[in-house]
Amino acid sequence: MKKEEALKKCLKIGVFCMVMSAAGFISGCAKSAITPNELGFEQCFNQETNTAKNCEEIDFKKILESKEEWKVSSYHYQGETKTLVREENPPILRFSNNQINGTFGCNNFFGSFRIEENFFTPDSVGMTRKMCEPRVMEQEDIITQNFLNAKTKILVVEEVKGMSKIFFIGKDFYLVLN
Repeated sequence: MKKEEALKKCLKIGVFCMVMSAAGFISGCAKSAITPNELGFEQCFNQETNTAKNCEEIDFKKILESKEEWKVSSYHYQGETKTLVREENPPILRFSNNQINGTFGCNNFFGSFRIEENFFTPDSVGMTRKMCEPRVMEQEDIITQNFLNAKTKILVVEEVKGMSKIFFIGKDFYLVLN
């Protein structure tokens, strides 16, 4: 029975990814990058409006502050998903007492944040300004402009193993933490 259920879930994922790819909303159904339109959103995903939402009331501040640090696993910008992997200076975020700090791979940043309803808004953010590889600086600029300098919607997805993924969703952009 479990194999049959797993097969049905795989089929749903495959069909869903094909539809989304054809519509141009995602660039593929690769395992390397997580998208907010995957199976974990099934019960909260409205196919007619192509939107996902949190299914229940969530204390976002409590979730964000529940881990010492969150890994930034990927971001999606203007139709392209990028997986972030750096051994030297891994992209991480830390949340504590309404304060945020971390790095996107080059410079360190710090500031405060507010959460109102399902929206995350960074405040008074500062950042170091060192030179790094051009590719890393470009990704850092994209994430800074669309996450640290913008209001984003928070979406939390709980996975089977009790782990959560957090999406910060903006216009033509989302950031994934795990």
